[in-house]
Amino acid sequence: MNSQKYGIPVKIAVLCIIMVQYTITLTTPILGEIRENYPGGEYEIWIKLIETAPTLAMIPVCLLMGPLLKKFRKKILLLAGTLLACGQCLPLFADGFPAILAGRLISGLGMGICYPFAGSYILVRFKGREGDAMMGWRATVGAAGGTFIMQASGILAEMYHYRV
Repeated sequence: MNSQKYGIPVKIAVLCIIMVQYTITLTTPILGEIRENYPGGEYEIWIKLIETAPTLAMIPVCLLMGPLLKKFRKKILLLAGTLLACGQCLPLFADGFPAILAGRLISGLGMGICYPFAGSYILVRFKGREGDAMMGWRATVGAAGGTFIMQASGILAEMYHYRV
């Protein structure tokens, strides 16, 4: 049994893993703005897909995590997942609806890598009451972080009038 005690910086780092997962909520408050930029029936189904694309991309990656963990170290996979999750920034560099959808799909791949780590790092690193407390903090940080991310996304969209 691992009796090592981890300091606050390590605990914060482990809790930040869940924040990557909650970036999935970035587009929720700006779907109306996106819909205004892409009027007409031909985009309707694609606009709905913006919300579900990351989750759909996560599924195969989560299923492949076992084989990936046999080939790569956890830190490398976590770093790759975090970088892929930043794919949501693609529309900053490329215009158009395909960039939005591609960015969401790329970010879903990263979230698929990060998602299993959010709880497993806590289970591996922290034992007993400390582990229980960290799992509670994970849920709290995730809920608060998700709320913050959605609020910030909505405020930024309002301030800068999301446009393509």
